[in-house]
Amino acid sequence: MAQLKMPAPVQPKTCPIKSMRIDREGHARGYWVARVPLDHTLKDVEAPGYFAPFLGTPAVPKFGDDIEIENLGITWWARLRVMAVVPQIKVIKVVVLEERDFSREAPPGYAFEWGGESELWRVLKGKVVVAQHCSSHDECIAAIDALKNTISDAA
Repeated sequence: MAQLKMPAPVQPKTCPIKSMRIDREGHARGYWVARVPLDHTLKDVEAPGYFAPFLGTPAVPKFGDDIEIENLGITWWARLRVMAVVPQIKVIKVVVLEERDFSREAPPGYAFEWGGESELWRVLKGKVVVAQHCSSHDECIAAIDALKNTISDAA
């Protein structure tokens, strides 16, 4: 009888330490800012263990703190409130107070490609890069519009 192979357990994503910092301390709460890897989603961020790497470090979000978070490609943004910090079980529980989706579809004939933290977004027409170093999808669309205007002006 053949043995069933069990898939390897999927490791939940966590916030890289270098991705988040305290922005300012208010009278009632701290305000944190974070820019996390492009492949991290709001669902990942909501998981109780997502901010666990900060437990045991000098800078730990506290109950009531706010975290403003977005991914490096700025395709989404959210404001979170820390609702529980439980070091014994490696949990920092957050709730989403606000969220925004900034992802945009590329116009027909174009594609957006993430080039990494230093290259940012590229715009491709077929296999040709026609714009690069765009900070967001909106900037990619503006670059396409500028390119179309340049082409129509030259005609």
